[in-house]
Amino acid sequence: MSKEKTDVILKVVVKHFFTEKEVTSTLVMDSLYSGLKALKGQSKSKKEKSKVFDAEEMPAPIVHIEKDMFWLVDDVLLLLERASLEPLPPKDEKGPQNRKKDGNSGEDLNKDSIERDERRLTELGRRTVEIFVLAHIFRYEVLERGIVRGQFIY
Repeated sequence: MSKEKTDVILKVVVKHFFTEKEVTSTLVMDSLYSGLKALKGQSKSKKEKSKVFDAEEMPAPIVHIEKDMFWLVDDVLLLLERASLEPLPPKDEKGPQNRKKDGNSGEDLNKDSIERDERRLTELGRRTVEIFVLAHIFRYEVLERGIVRGQFIY
């Protein structure tokens, strides 16, 4: 199983989004933070039930976090294929303006909409962190295999 220290990956994510791309959106920051928190919650949920989200709501993780390390849950090539085929969380096409109130107050609809948006942002953040972990580990495994074979990859 392949692994990498969490601080190494988080530095890569910060460098990519906030240093090179100069992203200042708090929405991106919040999405990445809540995605990382969800990954940690999924890793803990093997021992105890996750308090962040129900396990049924989240797809099976590509990585898990244990002892300050990101671990791939399977072979890197299988995970790359799975990551490329896994769809993004669906965007809700029905906004609150299209729904009937059916006895619910506008506040209830607004609260549901906010919770749904937060779940989607968390899932996008989780997927983003997973893809960065997968890409980082894949890059170094390919480099390592090339060096072992005496081939240099530029």
